[in-house]
Amino acid sequence: MKKIASLLLVFCLASCAADTDGFHGADAVVPAHIPSLTEKVQKLVVAQQENYLENLPDEISSLKADGGISVYEKNSRGAGFSRAYKNEDGSQVLTVFVYNGFDFGVSDGVTEQAKTAFDAALSRFKTYEDTGLYKQVKIADPLTREMKSRTGKAYEFLRTTVSFVRDGERRVSYVALIPSRKLMSYVRLQLTYPNSFKAAKLQNAALRAVINAAEDLPDEEHVAVGF
Repeated sequence: MKKIASLLLVFCLASCAADTDGFHGADAVVPAHIPSLTEKVQKLVVAQQENYLENLPDEISSLKADGGISVYEKNSRGAGFSRAYKNEDGSQVLTVFVYNGFDFGVSDGVTEQAKTAFDAALSRFKTYEDTGLYKQVKIADPLTREMKSRTGKAYEFLRTTVSFVRDGERRVSYVALIPSRKLMSYVRLQLTYPNSFKAAKLQNAALRAVINAAEDLPDEEHVAVGF
């Protein structure tokens, strides 16, 4: 934790030194060592992301972990990782993503930054529709909600539902984005199920699982610093 804080402090000081009147102009000179500093910080954040997913339970309500952790970070910095779950017949699928978009300013609560990240995630459904994978995509207006962890801490998050037709079947994806300063990352869950399924209890179980998994990390593994 001290190592991360030190790296971020050096990064901030170096960034300020390269700044002119509060903004970077076209001719501003950024020190050559800045990329290596950001890479070091990202490496530590990525380690936290993996620790977080490994800390998730193997079962969430009626869903069981399906395979290991999927890695996106190697091909795209900031893309993070995911872990999948499904029920016995595969009709209900939960995927938990954790990523930071190579941005070290993620904070708790629903900020404009978080809204932008959520919109980017939802835009993929329209992309699937444009490519013909999904049909009749309908995205409900996102809502801001709050849930308390087992320790009583309140977490603010964005949520919505997306309805679509795939292979002739109407399905629904419940999508939620939880910004975490502690992880310096976004935790996004996507729970997909048949349109006829009553999903409220499973949605809440999934939310509680992803929130509590972050709180359960040992103190020495916290990434509790920001700009």
